[in-house]
Amino acid sequence: MGNDDTIAKRRDRVLQLRAAGLTYRAIADEEARQDGTKPRAPSAVAADYAKALQARKGEDDTLRSLAVTQEVERLDGLLRAVETVRRTAARDGDQGMVLKAADRVLRIMERRAALLDLDLKGKDVPVVVEDELAKIRKRVHAEHPRQGGRRRGIS
Repeated sequence: MGNDDTIAKRRDRVLQLRAAGLTYRAIADEEARQDGTKPRAPSAVAADYAKALQARKGEDDTLRSLAVTQEVERLDGLLRAVETVRRTAARDGDQGMVLKAADRVLRIMERRAALLDLDLKGKDVPVVVEDELAKIRKRVHAEHPRQGGRRRGIS
């Protein structure tokens, strides 16, 4: 465990020194000066830097996931409140308020889609939607292929 702590501290120091603008060679020289050891190879410092960044990315991903979850919960609360207003306005016949509430619902839905990366804006992903009728046609044609190009019973 002590070795893991040493490696983690060394990688944190590499991140700090790299953020300060030092080259990998300068970081190796600085480590050697502080530790009273022979300088490491710049490629070893670069490897530590890459591993430190990867570890930070994992931490950032976890924090982002938690933040997204919190924001989605907040949006759920807002959506419930807006739906209550919309139902009350509809019951009271206030069409203007119903339309405003509907607009808010759409904006909340857009925000949720953006947070959860559900939108396809700017993505080159073809969307293929196969409706139920097309599925049934395929199944029927597979089970009963036409023979000779003519249907039975039709002259």
